[in-house]
Amino acid sequence: MSLNKFVQQPHVRKMLQDFCPPTECIPCAMQVPPRGNNVQRVGTALDYLLRFELGRRVRGLEDGPWVAERAENRISADAEPFESWDAFEKCYRRTKRCVPRYLREAKDAVSNYRRKRKPTRQHQIELACHAIRLARLDVLCRTGKLDAHLFDKPAKDEAVELVDLLALAPIDAFVDRGHILLNPTFGDASRLVGGADADLILGDMLIDIKTVKEKSPRAQYFYQLLGYFILARHAHRLKPSFPTINILGLYFSRHGYLRTWDVKPLHKDPEFLILEQWFLDEAAGHHADGTACDMCPTPGEGKNCAHCIAMNLPQVPTLETNPILSRPRLTHQITPFTPDRTLARPRDGIAALFPAPSTRRETRRIY
Repeated sequence: MSLNKFVQQPHVRKMLQDFCPPTECIPCAMQVPPRGNNVQRVGTALDYLLRFELGRRVRGLEDGPWVAERAENRISADAEPFESWDAFEKCYRRTKRCVPRYLREAKDAVSNYRRKRKPTRQHQIELACHAIRLARLDVLCRTGKLDAHLFDKPAKDEAVELVDLLALAPIDAFVDRGHILLNPTFGDASRLVGGADADLILGDMLIDIKTVKEKSPRAQYFYQLLGYFILARHAHRLKPSFPTINILGLYFSRHGYLRTWDVKPLHKDPEFLILEQWFLDEAAGHHADGTACDMCPTPGEGKNCAHCIAMNLPQVPTLETNPILSRPRLTHQITPFTPDRTLARPRDGIAALFPAPSTRRETRRIY
């Protein structure tokens, strides 16, 4: 389960909504309208293109591994979209052959682009084509499903749209914020929700980029930002070198509008600290009443599983003091913030973490 899916659960939304700001309409018109139907792919491609541009502007800026680099090893044997198993195998072999080449060509293009002091619009269009291919590989990595359109040549209109979005971005303001982290993850904290990675961290500001055409932001965007903030605080506790986040931002790329949210007061807000404890416990499978998590081998007997210990998570109460505990549990303060019992909760047991494959067909992973 990803962070986005985790915060969409009704009982989690109910807990987060009191700490989120009101949704207000974007106070400016859309300046770069979509030219195609795949707006999600354009958004992912823009994330890559912004990283490349920031890497060119800031010398020595380290760029972490791309999500697209894991695509080759995430292919599942799901032949449903194909006419036959032979067609699937043909696409599979072609994917295994072409993905390394696409990645190699993209890295060479990025390296050449970073050396240019004043890149032309044509240089940016060519780089945008590589960003589109990387966005397609992102989809393959996250879903595991092969797509014959993976090998299509990137459309020029889509590349031009990306360059227009890049020109609208306040790159200079981003650079002036201070230390930059591109596509940051939260270390062990990310694993609590099955993986979480933000778009940018600029100094003490965490920014999530939204390439949407709606003028009214969804409440879901703020739930996701608050989830990032909680994971960032947990990552800072586990690794003090991780930046302290004081400002959250939503950048609406089609409007060229950045909305910020000052969260510095939340660091010392007692009610938020209780919410944070509940959020981390819920993400890890623990419950407010102190029972064991779903992955513990003997729930209710005070024995903690290796997963909980390795992740440095709050442990089940035991008769002896556990030296691994890094912070006290606030179970005596949780009651006022416990979600309504009538709301649907995640399924108990190991099946909640490892759902059984569909009975319609078996999905296995090819290595």
